[in-house]
Amino acid sequence: MSAKDESVAGLTKGVEFLFNKNGVEYIKGAASFTGEHEVKVTLNDGGEQTITGKNIVIATGSEATPFPGLEVDETRIITSTGALSLKEVPETMVVIGGGIIGLEMGSVWSRLGAKVTVVEYLGAIGGPGMDAELAKDSQKFLKKQKITFKMNTKVVSGDVSGEKVKLEVEAAKGGKNETVSVLEPQCQMVDADKKSSLKLMLFSWPLVADPSQLVLD
Repeated sequence: MSAKDESVAGLTKGVEFLFNKNGVEYIKGAASFTGEHEVKVTLNDGGEQTITGKNIVIATGSEATPFPGLEVDETRIITSTGALSLKEVPETMVVIGGGIIGLEMGSVWSRLGAKVTVVEYLGAIGGPGMDAELAKDSQKFLKKQKITFKMNTKVVSGDVSGEKVKLEVEAAKGGKNETVSVLEPQCQMVDADKKSSLKLMLFSWPLVADPSQLVLD
């Protein structure tokens, strides 16, 4: 983990160096729209700053969709961010959602010794936009890494009150009929249906948004 932290720190400082080298102003704070071509930034160090521009790029990242009984603590219930900071290899790990990032993190910890199970609502991994043949071949490859897949399966609820996380799942549409089962992973990664993180104070300008996306023209 220390080697990873050093690499991340080095890359981050490298990006800041490129900003300075190419005359890019780096402002740290939380931005909100005050007009079509204007944003107000609440600076991390205190105070505010207003910035104007002909074009404004919104790149707020994404966050994991919450599940009943599974509150992210980045220790036992983790996102891809927490998966990069685990202090030790978990004995077992369940990844909710067979998306690209979840599969990547699951593959890493599987190769390090964790017993990984992927629970995917759809009948194929990689998400709806992934090529079907590529998804099939990728799943075969990951199975060779001893990753277990529960396809056409949905998460019903979770319970973190015990020593291990309890996860209730059942067959989704198209899945085989089965009684609701309980998985008991030591570590639970939430990756399913990652949604846009629109943590913007949208006011003084009619920007149209719903919980997962912006409506663009």
